[in-house]
Amino acid sequence: MPDQIPPIALSWLNQLWPNVYRKCQAIAAAEVSLALSGIVSGGKVNVKALSGSPRLAIHNTYVSVTLTPGDDLVVCFATLVVALPVSSFETLGQVYHIKNSGTGVVTIVPTGGQTVDGYSSYPLASQWVYATVCSDGANWVLI
Repeated sequence: MPDQIPPIALSWLNQLWPNVYRKCQAIAAAEVSLALSGIVSGGKVNVKALSGSPRLAIHNTYVSVTLTPGDDLVVCFATLVVALPVSSFETLGQVYHIKNSGTGVVTIVPTGGQTVDGYSSYPLASQWVYATVCSDGANWVLI
């Protein structure tokens, strides 16, 4: 086993290394740029932050669900309850689209005694009916 790198291999490495180094710098700069723009966060791609038309995070469900900030569109296929998070300063402006794609009743229920347009719950009683709700910081409003 040779103790030294053969001259031909060393020549090849010396020629290749600057290109590899520049490419690594470009990749690192692109990753920093994506992180700063919000497209990449915690190693995951934020689909909503990609350029072009906005994309919704779709949550299909057959069981009752409590919405999270990561949900946008909830498509329901059974009789179930969709629980909204507490409307507060943290959720101010949060919008959810909820659609009844099944034959049962989907009931939208706010948390902690809050309301949806003054109602303690809001039913989507027939198939293909939908509602869009937005947090005003204290309650949920239909928009």
